[in-house]
Amino acid sequence: MVRKYFIELAAVITLLAQGIIYPSTMVITEIDYATDTVVVENANGFIYAFEGVEDLMPGDYMSVIMYNNGTPWSTEDDCVISARYSGWIDQHLHDEYINSNEFRNWYYGE
Repeated sequence: MVRKYFIELAAVITLLAQGIIYPSTMVITEIDYATDTVVVENANGFIYAFEGVEDLMPGDYMSVIMYNNGTPWSTEDDCVISARYSGWIDQHLHDEYINSNEFRNWYYGE
């Protein structure tokens, strides 16, 4: 059992080192319950989809493992091979913090 775990871990590390798979964080933008499809968007605006709605909601963050599909120079054909719930942010609290003096002092050094 332990040996199998280390062999799988070594394979994943090899794929990461070669750039074949890579981690990313994305936000859920859309859910289609009829087709069990979750649509996510990364910080660069690329949109991907995967199956497995479970109890997810738009606005939730997902930690995903992406596969480069054999094209390391392009992310347009990459696909999600693993996705895990990573949390959510209350937009009201986020906006309140961004507009606070504490954030401005930290960001602008005031």
